[in-house]
Amino acid sequence: YQRRVHGEVQDFKDAHGGALLAKERDALGKIQGVANSILQTAAASKEKLAQQRSTFGGIMDRTQTIINKLPVVNEIIGKIQRKKRRDLIVLSIVIGLCLFLVWLYWK
Repeated sequence: YQRRVHGEVQDFKDAHGGALLAKERDALGKIQGVANSILQTAAASKEKLAQQRSTFGGIMDRTQTIINKLPVVNEIIGKIQRKKRRDLIVLSIVIGLCLFLVWLYWK
């Protein structure tokens, strides 16, 4: 009885095992194709990012060169920054004074 069952199991494996292996091989092939596609996309993205970095680096270099060559532009930028700082200080003093007056009024 045991030999007959073992033989039937072996016959089933022989009959359907090849199909299952082929199915498994096809699935692995599809997975490998998807993985290759993802890796190709990643490589292309990396290449594009490197190209963008190079482009932006070139733009920054040219901008710095222009600023260095035109001291007037650098001077104007400095004046704007000083005015912003001065305005911030004046605004801070006004807000502080208003808060002090409100505190005195409630006291």
